[in-house]
Amino acid sequence: MIEGYKNEGKFVLTAKVTQPDEDEFKDKFPWTLDRVPEKPKEPEIIKRPETPKRVKSEREIADEKFKAQH
Repeated sequence: MIEGYKNEGKFVLTAKVTQPDEDEFKDKFPWTLDRVPEKPKEPEIIKRPETPKRVKSEREIADEKFKAQH
């Protein structure tokens, strides 16, 4: 197989390896391992409007007094 490459002439076994072009590499692989990921945004806290406290009826007040006594 190696002899076939030697005889073919198009493939040079002794050719020096060239370094990849940095700009071309960045275009092909936009992600990098040395990049620090951005922190996710904190969710906004939505406050619900406060509802007024319910006024107890006379019957409920009487029931509470009864439960406290017994």
